[in-house]
Amino acid sequence: MSNAPRNLTGVQQFFFVLLRIGIGWHFLREGVVKLADPTWTAAGYLNGSWGPFSPLFNMIGQTEWMLNVSNFMMPWALTLVGLGLMLGLFTRTSILGAIALLAMFFCAAPPIEALPNYQQWGVEGFQWNLHVFYLEHAQWAGQHMMGCEGNYMFVNKNLLEMIALFALLTVNSGQSCGLDIYVRSWFSKGGRSESSTPLQQPSES
Repeated sequence: MSNAPRNLTGVQQFFFVLLRIGIGWHFLREGVVKLADPTWTAAGYLNGSWGPFSPLFNMIGQTEWMLNVSNFMMPWALTLVGLGLMLGLFTRTSILGAIALLAMFFCAAPPIEALPNYQQWGVEGFQWNLHVFYLEHAQWAGQHMMGCEGNYMFVNKNLLEMIALFALLTVNSGQSCGLDIYVRSWFSKGGRSESSTPLQQPSES
């Protein structure tokens, strides 16, 4: 525990670690389920996305090579990030990877279904009528998700997990309980062993 974050009590460290492991389990589970299903594809998620960034996600979903890359990368990214968070291995890198994934998910399906008078919120290049049509017919993450998990407006679980991960960035919980303790120890010992080697003095002839 000598490498644990300073100025945190044992209880605080425990709950930060618990938060990291809980989010890690969520990512790991999502990744493993996709890896175990040979028929899984991101096409439905990408083509059914809505919001200002939907043209980009639709393009990926409708371009074969981009979709193939997405189908390969997404399950592995979720799995590796989840493992890193759960094990406390390369924790900061894992947190940043998780934040990037959540930001992408948030942009693909922003929780803006409850905007009042959406017709008056015109944004150049974005049709709100089309947005509402997608929301009403996208059972994969539209009515089904909203009806089962609650009524979102601007804030959803992806945003909340992002905020929690930013909080985890402020404390290196991998040094409290995780494999980062051994990684740091290994690198520290390697650095000390090299620096502690005495320089040979030139012999006087």
